[in-house]
Amino acid sequence: MEENNLISKIERKIAEIKANEEYKQEYMTLMREREIANEYFDYGLQRGIKMMKKFNISDEQIIKELIEEYDLTEEEAKTYL
Repeated sequence: MEENNLISKIERKIAEIKANEEYKQEYMTLMREREIANEYFDYGLQRGIKMMKKFNISDEQIIKELIEEYDLTEEEAKTYL
């Protein structure tokens, strides 16, 4: 019974937030800011990898560094090469 009450409260709060235009605008702004931050991160990472390659650092070492420094999986790290 208590679980259903909690679910009902959460559902009401979600409906309230969805109906509030100010929340919508804040959410959209936050999502755009996150998108921009990710773009800058990717750009910076690509520039760093380019520099590492200029210094003849192997792809294997670059992947290792990306995994350690940015907590990426090996598959994610390989996408930046």
